[in-house]
Amino acid sequence: MFQDLVQLVNADQPYWLIKMTEMTPTFGLELLESVLTNFSSVFFQHPEFSFLLKERVCALVIKLFSPNIKYRSSLPASIQQATPLDKPYFPLSMRLLRVVSILIQRYHSLLVSIFI
Repeated sequence: MFQDLVQLVNADQPYWLIKMTEMTPTFGLELLESVLTNFSSVFFQHPEFSFLLKERVCALVIKLFSPNIKYRSSLPASIQQATPLDKPYFPLSMRLLRVVSILIQRYHSLLVSIFI
């Protein structure tokens, strides 16, 4: 279910929720924030979830923060028309910052990368 949530926010096809075809990024990030806030023990106890956090959630955050125009295609058409491409979409940016804050405060120890 968590993987499907990340897939839907990323505008990808979910694996389990096959009838659900799309989700607005802002709503998906709200749900993601709620899961990360309320179920942190799951991410520390199960390596599968910490892997999803590192590989999928962090990649999603980077993708949505990117000013590159190719990533704007995941936003609904109404949002794309309402915002110029050089300005960030405030509701999306606000939710992304909240998710990043949770990732730093609660999950920094899981997200450490070791480079040799």
